[in-house]
Amino acid sequence: MDKIVLNNQSIIQYLVEFHATRDYFECHEIMEEYWKSTPENDNTNLYLAFIQVAVAQYHDRRNNKRGAKRMYSSAYNKLQLYTNKIQDIDLEKLCSDINLRLDHLTEPFADINMVINNEALRRSCIEEAGKQKLNWGIDSSQVDEAVINRHLTRDRSGVIREREKAIQFKQKKREEK
Repeated sequence: MDKIVLNNQSIIQYLVEFHATRDYFECHEIMEEYWKSTPENDNTNLYLAFIQVAVAQYHDRRNNKRGAKRMYSSAYNKLQLYTNKIQDIDLEKLCSDINLRLDHLTEPFADINMVINNEALRRSCIEEAGKQKLNWGIDSSQVDEAVINRHLTRDRSGVIREREKAIQFKQKKREEK
């Protein structure tokens, strides 16, 4: 597999949210939209890993240690597949930081920072944060409570509709048997 380059607007916006707002829920949304818009390929697990890192940080910060552990572990396993294929972000350091959080889940939450090795990508992220009047590298202690508990205020009607459709589909399949 060729080296994967991570310099596009979705990745930049994900990294801005990850480092300059610490809105891990929004990181998840951005990367999930990007992942769904790209054809399934060899990078699928990488995008899923980035989603899971954000979700793990979200759960960890909210003291949902069980959810955090599950997401950190899954992200770690996926990232291991890419450590020699990605140069833009230091995945070895990211995996090390994930392991550190897994080992210290009983201790207070600590933000993970992704080391961006690609200077052009790093500059693009910092410039984008500046355009949005955001400070790169803030700590979660500076984040508003509404961001920390974002899932409580989101519109779930679409998710609920999709679940109902899936249930109806399964029921219909059972009835056809």
